[in-house]
Amino acid sequence: MLSNLQTCPENLLEIIVALLSLDDIRNLRLTCRSLVLKSTGYTLRKFFLNKHVDLTHDSLLGFARVCKNGGISTTVQNLYLTGSSAECEIQTWQANDANEARMGLLVQAFDSLANRKRDSKMKSITIRIAVFCDGIPLLRATARERRSDHVRECTKQTFSTVIRALASSNLRVETLNIFNDPDLRPHRPYIEDFYPNPQTIEVRKPDDSGSQQCTLPFDELNGVNWNDPGLAESLATLTSLSIGICTPDARAGPTEELAEENKDLPRINEVFESSSMEAPTDCGSMSRLLQLCPLLKDFELRYFHVRLQTRGAAVGDITCEKVMQRLAELEGLPFLDTCRLRGICARGEDVLGFIKRTKVRELSMETIKLSGLKYQSLFNHCTAESANITKLYFDNLYEMERREPVNRRRVHFLGEGRRRTEWMPPEVGNEILGREGRSVKRPIVYHMALPMCGGTPAHAEWTRFHLAEYGFG
Repeated sequence: MLSNLQTCPENLLEIIVALLSLDDIRNLRLTCRSLVLKSTGYTLRKFFLNKHVDLTHDSLLGFARVCKNGGISTTVQNLYLTGSSAECEIQTWQANDANEARMGLLVQAFDSLANRKRDSKMKSITIRIAVFCDGIPLLRATARERRSDHVRECTKQTFSTVIRALASSNLRVETLNIFNDPDLRPHRPYIEDFYPNPQTIEVRKPDDSGSQQCTLPFDELNGVNWNDPGLAESLATLTSLSIGICTPDARAGPTEELAEENKDLPRINEVFESSSMEAPTDCGSMSRLLQLCPLLKDFELRYFHVRLQTRGAAVGDITCEKVMQRLAELEGLPFLDTCRLRGICARGEDVLGFIKRTKVRELSMETIKLSGLKYQSLFNHCTAESANITKLYFDNLYEMERREPVNRRRVHFLGEGRRRTEWMPPEVGNEILGREGRSVKRPIVYHMALPMCGGTPAHAEWTRFHLAEYGFG
């Protein structure tokens, strides 16, 4: 059998190798030298295009050594850096010496990768967290576990370590994903999951919509020195940025503490009425980040709202509103091919201004709450011939009403789109609208209605998904 493989043409051997696991390929390469040369093709190399590295000392030490020695590790294009929330790791995060050593190893690895690449660029870097539940690391976990103190500490330290390592190294990045990994999103429930077509044999019911990936407290962005020339050089080549942020830690404490701390804060209706009210933290960090990315083409922002308690009622987190205001006012915004906003609460004027000034071509807005300017102005711009938009997707859009018993109304599209709640009569409309090509320019017909609640399986799954992806916003 071995002699037959040795005489196989390389293209045929490549087909055989494509059917093998990485361990089987390694065993095949150990048999003889001729097979080593023949089996070192794309199939083998694609195993090394993606590299997953835990941000522990031992893992980083091994990664730095491999990068320094070169070899097939230089083919790495997509790097996934995962912080660990294990109790023993949290203690090392809090030790300055250990933290600096960890960052030093990551800088060594980054420099080695940069030196062995022609343009010193990494295709993508993804930052994420593994939460330990009963000793098992999970990239997705329940909201209660995600909001624990040690997970929040791990999130902040992981972000800080990676950003500082980038600033201290010669590595450049094309795509940066900060706690918003699309591979970790739960399945978005639709009616078809519960009431499938009669021809469909298997019904796919979501079983992970109650779990979530972590997000970065927004105030952690303020701890970054955005004027660092090394960081500016690393991000100068960035063409895609995806980031998941959440309520600043300064406002997201235990319920009993927040009840006393926030007793003088206004209720949510008052928050949207008070345009002069200042956010509890500096909200210009996101705009400073975008200023470092002149080549940016793809931008995604997801905001996770942590419930704040005051006088027995949830209060509005105006940080998100101020973030969008700063972005809309930013000078020299890049022109975007795609823009995806998720979980955003903002003024309509700011969202429309941001879309206009970035000249977005593909726009996606999911679970958005607007105050002030209505959706009609935004829809008119999207369908105008003068706009650059060639593709749009709207899902679960709300307008915030002032001085109303129910402070929000949902957009229902008429005559087209998809419904997520099967018990709603068709004349009420659809929550989802997607268009592409010339159909984008057709007028959007819709009306505003109160959100309806119903005790159906589809609605229950949607509620779980919404809480996991966007929190209590």
